[in-house]
Amino acid sequence: MPKTWTSSCPTSPKTWSFTTTKAASATSAKVAGSLAVHPIKDYGATHIGLHRFCHVENGKNDCGNSKFVMPWQQQGDSWKITRVVSYDH
Repeated sequence: MPKTWTSSCPTSPKTWSFTTTKAASATSAKVAGSLAVHPIKDYGATHIGLHRFCHVENGKNDCGNSKFVMPWQQQGDSWKITRVVSYDH
């Protein structure tokens, strides 16, 4: 499921922007206040949080929260997401 993130640096949560996205009639959005960012020495940072998924099933919205973790690797002045793990669905 595609997501949109923007950040100048994952160790500075004030710069984060999460956008609700749609894919195959499902939506995903970050749960407000759930983001935690932790530095990883000599690598970069990781962030964890909750995102809310919703889709229509039998004519009704079916929604639930799931956890995610995303390690970021710092490469010079840029940051790269190295994995995306969504769990506890």
